[in-house]
Amino acid sequence: MIKNFKKNIAPLLLFCITLFPYFTFATVPGDTVGLNPMGSTKTLMELVTKVLDVLIKIGIPLAGLAIAWAGWMFVSANGKEGDVKKAKDALQWTMVGIGVLLGASAIVNVIDNTIKGLK
Repeated sequence: MIKNFKKNIAPLLLFCITLFPYFTFATVPGDTVGLNPMGSTKTLMELVTKVLDVLIKIGIPLAGLAIAWAGWMFVSANGKEGDVKKAKDALQWTMVGIGVLLGASAIVNVIDNTIKGLK
């Protein structure tokens, strides 16, 4: 019984998954562009730059909240060795995250400017 079920349902499921974007109007038949959520990006560097801009806009406020949380952890530790270490680790990894976020942006800018300089 289960073999027949798998045998009959698998092609139907594959057919439905293949046509699902058409049913949800995620793409229009004959439209080669589709809906681009990133706007009018034409190159990979534009796409990477836009994605990083979005990540920075989200990451900086989150980093501020993480710093405030680490500060709260320091205050609430009351000198307990283990809690102070947790607060230091939280602050340290928040700073590492900020460094990675800003470093990625700097690296993309350097690569972009280098490529533009070669043209």
